Amino acid sequence: MTTSKMVLHRRQSAIQVINAARRHVGRVGVGVAEMLGPESGRAAEVLMEAWANKLERVTLDMVTMDEVESDLESAVDADARAQRDEAAAELRGVLLGLRDLSSIMFGAEFIRSLGFVGTVSEDPALVRRLGNRVLGKIDETDRPSSRVDGMMFDPRPWKQRISAPLTRLNIALDRLTVVSLEKEHSVGARHRAIAVHDAVLQKSGVLLSALLSVAGEEEVALRVQTASSIPAPAFDSTAMDASREISVRDTLPTEIRQKGGRISKWFGTN
Repeated sequence: MTTSKMVLHRRQSAIQVINAARRHVGRVGVGVAEMLGPESGRAAEVLMEAWANKLERVTLDMVTMDEVESDLESAVDADARAQRDEAAAELRGVLLGLRDLSSIMFGAEFIRSLGFVGTVSEDPALVRRLGNRVLGKIDETDRPSSRVDGMMFDPRPWKQRISAPLTRLNIALDRLTVVSLEKEHSVGARHRAIAVHDAVLQKSGVLLSALLSVAGEEEVALRVQTASSIPAPAFDSTAMDASREISVRDTLPTEIRQKGGRISKWFGTN
């Protein structure tokens, strides 16, 4: 599995914040207890652990969604493209042979009646379109008089030669359509996971650096604040709306939420 550089950078930042929170949770508890009492010290420890656990979960979700998208792009997509290109090249060769031979033997008017117009594109989608058009017209076209005595146009072998690569090309192109839809879905899930991760990481930085500062760990607080400062990506509004639903209050212990009031009541902040 492959992880993108953007997600790797975010994971590394999250690991720094998580490790700092878990390593200094005891020190924060002691520092807050000295200022506000034992109950507040325990609440501070619970809060730090809750945010570290939540950040760990959303980081794992983000990495998983990123790897899913990477796998779709590198495995199925490459195989389907190879099958598409091989079938398109074979079909194009058959169509070129039909056009060139018929042009010599039966003339330009017959070529046009088969559906040939201008050059034969190398684009697989256009090759498929031309193959379907020729296959549909080849039986409807009047048998022309040959410029070579004794030669007649027989559509049956040409239909067989066209149908085989055309069928494979249809399968490959349809598969790529499915892969494209799967990738579109995975990209949306990945963007949402990154948006949620960034929201949790940034709020973790604000909260944890404040608690570390209260405990006198100014240097660690600065490192946490720096690690959590990730520019917000330009994701869709749905993803960002989902990330806004995360608040500090959501991670507070039940007993604190039930008592209500601002966090300053518990940690002495303004």
